Amino acid sequence: MERLANWHSRVFEPSISVEAATTTLGIISPPPKCVLPTETYEKPALLESSCTLSTLIGNFPGMAYRCCPDGKWTMEFVSEGCFSLTGYYPQDFINNQRISLLELIYPSDRERVWYEVETALRQNRPYQLDYRIITAAGCQKWVWEQGRGVFSPTGDLQALEGFIIDITQHKWISEEAARNTAELRALFAAMTDMIFVFDNRGYCLKIAPTNPDPKLLLKPPDELFGKRLHEIFEPHQADTFLSYIQQAITTRKTVNFEYNWQTDHGEAWFAATISPSLDDSVVWVARDITERKRSEQALQQAEAKYRSIFENALEGIFQTTADGHYLSANPALARLYGYSTPEELMARLTDIEHQLYVDPHRRNEFIRLLQEHDAVSDFESQVYRKDRSIIWIAENARAVRDMNTGELLYYEGTVEDITERKLAKEQLHERAFYDSLTGLPNRALFMDRLGQAVERAKRHPDYRFAVLFLDLDRFKVVNDSLGHLIGDQLLVAIARRLEACLRAEDTVARLGGDEFTILLENIQEVRDATCVAQRIQQELMAPFNLDGHEVFTGASIGIVLSREITPGVCITEYDRPQDLLRDADTALYRAKALGRTRYEVFDLTMHQSALSILQLETDLRRAVENNEFQLHYQPIVSLTTNQIIGFEALLRWQHPTRGLVYPDEFISLAEDMGLIVPMGWWILREACRQLKRWQNEGFPGQ
Repeated sequence: MERLANWHSRVFEPSISVEAATTTLGIISPPPKCVLPTETYEKPALLESSCTLSTLIGNFPGMAYRCCPDGKWTMEFVSEGCFSLTGYYPQDFINNQRISLLELIYPSDRERVWYEVETALRQNRPYQLDYRIITAAGCQKWVWEQGRGVFSPTGDLQALEGFIIDITQHKWISEEAARNTAELRALFAAMTDMIFVFDNRGYCLKIAPTNPDPKLLLKPPDELFGKRLHEIFEPHQADTFLSYIQQAITTRKTVNFEYNWQTDHGEAWFAATISPSLDDSVVWVARDITERKRSEQALQQAEAKYRSIFENALEGIFQTTADGHYLSANPALARLYGYSTPEELMARLTDIEHQLYVDPHRRNEFIRLLQEHDAVSDFESQVYRKDRSIIWIAENARAVRDMNTGELLYYEGTVEDITERKLAKEQLHERAFYDSLTGLPNRALFMDRLGQAVERAKRHPDYRFAVLFLDLDRFKVVNDSLGHLIGDQLLVAIARRLEACLRAEDTVARLGGDEFTILLENIQEVRDATCVAQRIQQELMAPFNLDGHEVFTGASIGIVLSREITPGVCITEYDRPQDLLRDADTALYRAKALGRTRYEVFDLTMHQSALSILQLETDLRRAVENNEFQLHYQPIVSLTTNQIIGFEALLRWQHPTRGLVYPDEFISLAEDMGLIVPMGWWILREACRQLKRWQNEGFPGQ
């Protein structure tokens, strides 16, 4: 700015010649209101021209000026338009009375403005620049200035002349346009869609700078510019696309379509939109839908696979509404229910609950479980087939709901015919828990029910029950004499008579061989059990007619009660079912010992006796192993000769704690234990050995 001031060699006079005014760059700056020097009145043409020029400058939408290059831009002339531009009057600028042009410029722009002006003056050329100003109201405006330096014939800078106009709105528009352009470019850069402009002949006129996947393109987008459709696509595709372009131009409506092409990486699919433009051209937007197409193809394949499984599955598959109407059914389901086709099934079965289920409540239970858990597995029911025959089915189902609202859409699932499986299961159950000959419960089932009775008695003090243990008398004779076939028939006949003697809540079981047990539920006293025992014995005493043979038999019965009813009759309470069976067997043993074909009720003395017998059995086996037996000899004397002619060998048991035990206490037990034969051989050996010793010792006699 100091250099500009140095170039000012003289003070510019307020009055100027017309010639000087007309030499500036289109800027004519006579004084306001056409006040001209006196000599100019002698020239009417010049006067008229100056007035015209003054009028033009006064109406200029901006600010014309002339200032000194003194470093402060001291104004010598300012047009009337400065007020609308800056809010200051012209006189405010003249000689910097109120503000200088330098002060008007936005502070951060001043150095740049002066630099550009200085550079233009140095190069003796006009200057053009934009910058910001601060108006009198404190507002910021953008202005554009054009001016030049006025030089003397000797080259001295005399003044600066120019004009300034308001470009704020233009600046805002430009900046907004620049922002929009940048945003549009960023949008295009982020887009994977391809955008082209084609004319009505199919030539590519423009290409938007989008960023599609290069692997999906036949050619790079920039190589498509200027090409016709027939140079880009196959002929049949190009003809079709050209017709779409002409259709969009003619109808002024958007055309939507899909197309594909083969790339080095496989088939690529696009969804295209052709929209008419303002002239005879269209905008073509192509979006890559390859993945969507692949997903659709995968879905179609999955649907085809599902349909194949649905149609060919061995299990029945269904979809139903919540109120029991079939939405779909496969052929297997139709066959399972006895219908020819799924269509017939769905037409005939309109109320699943009442038409299909033998027990409609099972359907209600099925739906309840689905509502609570959204899934049900292996739900078993009996259903009617078309011919009203009944089968067992197992259903697996789930509730299908709307992913957004959770609303129930339908139920779907599978159905399997388990009739044969049920039958096999029942047969296995029969084998596991029932006697194959008589059909009565076996030992396992009887012990299970007896265990339940024991637990029930613990929970309910008033509940009592009894166990009867039966053993047939003379069954071995029948079996050995008439054969096992008749023996089996006898067991079956006895089972039927026993069932006839009992209530429905009681249980009769065959433990094996000719042994039967009975569980009498809810008895009140001992007499309830003994009456049943008497009735059984009366029934069994009647003859059995088996294949022409009249067979008689009877039964010994042992009875045990679950809880003491009369003092001394039984122990207070049982904790284990096997203890009950043990004591019933003990009572049976007592009945047999007292004469057979009778019954005995277990009491505490039997228990003690049973314990004694058990201990005796243990000691007896140990006696054989420990040689605790002894032979006592009693001589036989002839009354004729008074000579010893022999001896009786008498067996005694020298018990380690009880002392000498006589045979009447253990011989019958030895027979039951199977020890009597080896015991007899031991006696013979010991007697012969003793006789030999006597002979060796010279004992007289034969």
